[in-house]
Amino acid sequence: MSEGSGLSRGVELVFGVLTVLILVPVFAMPTAALATTLTDTTTSPSTNPGAPGAPTAPPNSTEVPSLDTPTSTTWRLSNGSYEVSAEAAPYQYKDTSGNWEPIDDSLVPVTNPGEAYENAANAYTAELPPTANGAVSMHVPGYSVTFTLNGASASPVITSGSTATYSSALANVDVKFDVEPAALEESDILESSGAPSQFAWNVSTTGLAMQTVGNDAILFTSLTTHQPVFEVPAPTVTDANGATGTASLTLAPGQLSVAIDSTWLASAAFPVTLDPTVEGTGNSFCEIQQENN
Repeated sequence: MSEGSGLSRGVELVFGVLTVLILVPVFAMPTAALATTLTDTTTSPSTNPGAPGAPTAPPNSTEVPSLDTPTSTTWRLSNGSYEVSAEAAPYQYKDTSGNWEPIDDSLVPVTNPGEAYENAANAYTAELPPTANGAVSMHVPGYSVTFTLNGASASPVITSGSTATYSSALANVDVKFDVEPAALEESDILESSGAPSQFAWNVSTTGLAMQTVGNDAILFTSLTTHQPVFEVPAPTVTDANGATGTASLTLAPGQLSVAIDSTWLASAAFPVTLDPTVEGTGNSFCEIQQENN
């Protein structure tokens, strides 16, 4: 990054049943910006259901795109100081030409082989298949991760806005994806005790190596820079009453498996939601794009 490093803000990207967290640097200000005032601006409602609206520019100001981030916009005021408007969630992304563009989480139909929908505009592309037994992929420039749920049915996708649902993807299991400004979040919903307690996904990658680290964690690292890009920590599982259980995660060549504690599941209140996550580490959207351009 040309503007220098600063604090990091976590940005979640959820991929398949897997959440992807990417660290977005908050750029260091130049010395002249020491008088900067940081405000959490409340903006007008956005037509994008997942992203906040872009902030309104202060009077007599000039935007400084080189200091912008996915969650903030910086203006230089007429008196020479800087004002930063920040949002809790990303509302913009840097395209491959280096320009900041608004995020649009809406699912739009596509005709690519094996793909039915993708998010309209963001630094990452989430690809959703026409049926539950297809592959779900997430791409950032130079890297991709693809998951296919083993044993899934040919249940067709039903979309509404930024949500895609596959009913009965497995016996007594619905799968739902919610596209968010920095997340493609999947919930695997076990509707009854007849649902399976073990799940497995075939996994393929581009530009990444996979390895296990720590307790039930999987790290995806760049084959060229050897820096971590995605991490899969221990998954979570929650029942209808909000009680949390335990689930173990295992990596084998080309396959990721999750097993819910059968003792906990036997006394859980249904529906039960399984949410293993994938967290991105060490690279922001902007850094990934610059690294591969």
